[in-house]
Amino acid sequence: MPEGEIQTDSVINHCIENGKTIYVPQVGAHFELADMDMLKCPAETNFHHEWPRNKWRIPEPPSHLERVVAKPGEIDLIIVPGLAFDAKGGRLGQGKGYYDRFLSKMRKDHAVPRLVGVGLEPQL
Repeated sequence: MPEGEIQTDSVINHCIENGKTIYVPQVGAHFELADMDMLKCPAETNFHHEWPRNKWRIPEPPSHLERVVAKPGEIDLIIVPGLAFDAKGGRLGQGKGYYDRFLSKMRKDHAVPRLVGVGLEPQL
């Protein structure tokens, strides 16, 4: 099984080329809190290729980028990573609950964004 994240460059570039707003996850400064926000990204393809990598080797927005945090109701669709998925849409993550907590914040008084799980066939 490959390590790291599923490559989503083609999806990101397609969305940008079609005028969609892209947000990417940024893990909070306090690892123990397992907090995460989604930050608005520049509207240019492959914007993240030069970004610094976090402890999981995932690109995160550099500190000089304007920090525009997504609010409930601003995101229509979230691509959600997972270690495994079941036929009912259940997801097994890495165990810290980053996405679970973020999705809970996004639900307050708003419909839940559509979730699309990404993984490899053996993860289903």
